Amino acid sequence: MAFFKKAFVIILSFGSVLGVMFGVKRSLQSNLYILTNVEINKINGSTPASPPLNDLAALNLVGNRTASQFEENSISVGKTNLLALDLVPIQKKLLTNPWIQDAQVQKKLPDTLVIHLRLREPVAILQTKNGNLTYVDSTGKIFGNINLTNIADLPILAGLSDSDHSSGRIQEALRILDQWGHSDLNG
Repeated sequence: MAFFKKAFVIILSFGSVLGVMFGVKRSLQSNLYILTNVEINKINGSTPASPPLNDLAALNLVGNRTASQFEENSISVGKTNLLALDLVPIQKKLLTNPWIQDAQVQKKLPDTLVIHLRLREPVAILQTKNGNLTYVDSTGKIFGNINLTNIADLPILAGLSDSDHSSGRIQEALRILDQWGHSDLNG
């Protein structure tokens, strides 16, 4: 009798495992979990120094939404199963944009990919010794192409080079600018 109980438990366990495997396989093939929505939330994009990064540009970083064939690190809205989607390559691809400081990517079942972006906010323009212009954020990170139609009122740091970032000269210049901004002399 004990033998039959053990056999019954083993068969029942094996059947349960097969049922779960079948359910997972069917879920991965189901149209219920096809990606149809992408939400992009900018954590700090509401200041006057808003970067030239709109939702479409961020989506283009995620992937080609209309391609019939999948490419590495890209997704197709309307064709990709959300359960099978690997979020790490999407996050890494988003972080290649110099304006994006941090990116978090989440699945919201049944059909939505949610992207939270923390954007860099320029606090100054750096003019290097060779005349190149680029933005600098509050940490001294050099990034982005200058577009004065989007962000026109920033102080210019001149006479520094890209290598001055590692020596701390850019951070020192930003500290002086911050002190100037909080002083009575800045009217």
